[in-house]
Amino acid sequence: MENLLLYFMLLPFAGFLSLIPVDKNDEATIFEVSTLMICLNLIVTITLTVLLLNGHEAHFFQESASIYNRGDAEFRVAVLFDRTTMVYGLLCGVLGLIISVFSRSYMHRDPGYKRFYTTIMFFYFGLTMVIYAGNFELLFMGWELVGITSYLLIGYYR
Repeated sequence: MENLLLYFMLLPFAGFLSLIPVDKNDEATIFEVSTLMICLNLIVTITLTVLLLNGHEAHFFQESASIYNRGDAEFRVAVLFDRTTMVYGLLCGVLGLIISVFSRSYMHRDPGYKRFYTTIMFFYFGLTMVIYAGNFELLFMGWELVGITSYLLIGYYR
């Protein structure tokens, strides 16, 4: 299960990428793709929660590819799932699902429907990076993604 943590964290990014080629007037597909990715993320979080609470492991940790390696400095992608991550991951998944379902009827026939959902998926990816970060470098990258998408949301919807 630990080998899949990185891919689990990349689910929202896959949702973001899969929304790019979709036609902006195809609201049903946009909604289904984004909600599916959030639901998959939530299902995996619930599965890891059950494994963690049943005493399977004290935590799940995966360290993989090196992002930057020069001299003494090496930045690696590290993903951690423990009890604190469990709480925030469940909260993030439930709130993301609520926002996605509510926005379907609220944003119906709005010209920025696709842009809103792609921005939300990118924001959700950054939030997932912040929550599941196993080191400071990944936490910082996720925090910057959250900041960028927040700025985009504020700029688009003034």
